[in-house]
Amino acid sequence: MLAWLLRWGHPVPISQMHRGPSSEMILGQLRVNSHLQEHLRAIYTIPCGVDVTRIGEYLDGLRLPCLTEAQLEELEGEVSLDDLVEALGRMVSRKAPGPDRLPVEFYRTYPDAILLRLLEILHEARGEGLLPENMREALIVMLPKPGKGNTYGR
Repeated sequence: MLAWLLRWGHPVPISQMHRGPSSEMILGQLRVNSHLQEHLRAIYTIPCGVDVTRIGEYLDGLRLPCLTEAQLEELEGEVSLDDLVEALGRMVSRKAPGPDRLPVEFYRTYPDAILLRLLEILHEARGEGLLPENMREALIVMLPKPGKGNTYGR
């Protein structure tokens, strides 16, 4: 999603500091966006000598399974409270929170108060065909892997 937004020139709401190739701090949304555009362009550019037609032929030859009618109905059906409880149970504990700054442990501590309201919001969003703006936001944090080369410094 980030790559798509940047490719089509949409500003990505990133307000965090970011390290550039020479470890300098890059501040400000526009500078971070342009730096990410350069980085993504570099990693997604097809290297010279790669036969793109062979890649296309390979992808065209894949026989991916199709969804059954029952699977389609289940995916297109309304989200239930049981679905939310199951999703909450699958979330990994002790991870960084999202834009709401609430960790998964908070949702697990107060499920009755939160899940019913979340269910209402999801049903409203389905009716309108669009999630609320704050549910379309994400925090993107680039963490260099230890021992791996990266273009963002230390």
